[in-house]
Amino acid sequence: GTNPGIDVASGAVLTLNDQTQIIGAGTGTLQIESGGELLIAAGSGQDAAALRGATLDGVIVTDKSGFLAGDVGGIEVSGATLTLKDGTQILGGGSGTMTIESGAQLLVSTGGATLDNLIVDDDTTSTTPAGIDVVTTLTLKDNTQIRGGGSGTMTIESGGQLSVTTATGATLDGVIVTDTNAGGTNPGIDVASGAVLTLND
Repeated sequence: GTNPGIDVASGAVLTLNDQTQIIGAGTGTLQIESGGELLIAAGSGQDAAALRGATLDGVIVTDKSGFLAGDVGGIEVSGATLTLKDGTQILGGGSGTMTIESGAQLLVSTGGATLDNLIVDDDTTSTTPAGIDVVTTLTLKDNTQIRGGGSGTMTIESGGQLSVTTATGATLDGVIVTDTNAGGTNPGIDVASGAVLTLND
């Protein structure tokens, strides 16, 4: 909006680390202006390795920042885990970006999350942990792109789901997806009626 709860100005960096949580309860807002950066880092506290970084819980994030120098994303996850939960939405508007650096992770946890018209660069090549770990539901819509360069990884856990909605759907470009959901009423990958999931490279 015009007056978000948290605004990261052009040229500014907001760093979240040491298990910082931003709790939006479904209405709280965070906006990253063009040229701004939200950096998710490990921090130097006593947090366990698997829980380093930060959590966005029920937050509506508007990411207006394209790739910065060195392919740094408007949302930059470096050496840490960014957890999205409780319906967090990241709205990219077609130009907003996220980079998951090698060894970092995007974790979709309780209550799920949505990436809407966002460009994601997944540089983590390991599967344990994967660059993107979907424990519940990750919804991709409105031409969201996840670019793996042929080696970026995503794991859909046994109770997780990658849900693709809207006619413009989503693209997985050079991503290695491990789908451990055996299916049934909640398949590991669900492409809604009228939606398109494009797989290439």
